[in-house]
Amino acid sequence: MPSMPEHLKNQNCKILIVEDDPIVALDLSYQLKEMGCYIIGTAKNHAEAVELMFLNPADILLCDINLKSHYTGIDVVRSISQTYDPVIIYLTALEDMQTLETALATNPQSYLLKPYRYSELYVAVKVALKSVHQKKKKLSLQVLNLGDGYQLYIERKTLIKNENVITLTKNETKLLLLLASNLNQMTSFEMLAYSIWPEQTVCESNRRTLIYRLHSKLEYKLITSLSGVGCHFTDFPPTFI
Repeated sequence: MPSMPEHLKNQNCKILIVEDDPIVALDLSYQLKEMGCYIIGTAKNHAEAVELMFLNPADILLCDINLKSHYTGIDVVRSISQTYDPVIIYLTALEDMQTLETALATNPQSYLLKPYRYSELYVAVKVALKSVHQKKKKLSLQVLNLGDGYQLYIERKTLIKNENVITLTKNETKLLLLLASNLNQMTSFEMLAYSIWPEQTVCESNRRTLIYRLHSKLEYKLITSLSGVGCHFTDFPPTFI
């Protein structure tokens, strides 16, 4: 197994695996974690994939085309892409041109044939990461209107109201930027803990205290939480598929 280049280590990159073969799914999960990726979950069908994307939207969708269910992997990608914008990597044992053309119509980043090699998976993820970073760079130039006059200047990492800068802690800033990267999506509490306290074991009280202290500085409840699930900006509620 080749050593990981530095820029693939410790990346806050979320991947959803859609694969109905448990052995392949386990192997993919192991190898992607070795690359420094965060696996939000493994789905074996359309319903599970949609639920996982809602709970914790992924940056990259690694999807087998030939699922043993009513929906193909291509159907899963089409459905998810109606609401989310993940980078797509297809995985399949099929080589017929008709399937390939149908898959290409969904604008995938890469297309891997089984049995895949580690080096092929590695390159596919590396290329997909570049696309993810480009999308996030575009987002960083935005100014988000969060309601009641509050504006989040993402590139400057600053929260402002009526030209007054709101003093934030480092973790409060991380929280706002994380939610900004998941607009109209639910950010799971698991992902919140992973992003803000990556080297620590935290409990629910840490998360509650962080949000409470942020809101105590404000005149408007910027963040809405769903018990046991996650949170989102109040003015950017999740959209369902």
